[in-house]
Amino acid sequence: MRLSRWAGLAAVTVALIALSAQSADARSRPDTSGGYTNTVVGPTIYQTNDIYQSTDMVPLTGTPSTGTIGSVSYSWSYLTYPTGYTFYFGLCDHYRCVTLGSSYGGGSSGSTTAFAGDNALTDFAFYFDVYDTTTHTITPCYGARDSINVNYTF
Repeated sequence: MRLSRWAGLAAVTVALIALSAQSADARSRPDTSGGYTNTVVGPTIYQTNDIYQSTDMVPLTGTPSTGTIGSVSYSWSYLTYPTGYTFYFGLCDHYRCVTLGSSYGGGSSGSTTAFAGDNALTDFAFYFDVYDTTTHTITPCYGARDSINVNYTF
């Protein structure tokens, strides 16, 4: 009879030690991270000084609802573009729009932490503006590949 009590106490002690080890392991483990890439065709631009937006780039199925964005890498390009004009470009999510820069050519790439802390399930869209001192039609600028790579932790 005494032997079975000791066996029961030993089993409880072993279970508590295992539970304690699991908790310590969970505390010492770094955040889990992930990411997704999404690509759309950019909008066609017909006129200066108007803002044109890409199709929404939605998170991939399986992106965790608890994910928090760390950084977003981006690239965009145009098949055709008029010379002598400046392309202003930016990126928007559900919380904010961020101007990423300007270009005299037909594309750019980079990375930003401007969306750090936002939920990983947010949609993104590029926006473009061809600037000139007057508003007028131009030879169409045909969008090519607009791409993002969203990195997150959860």
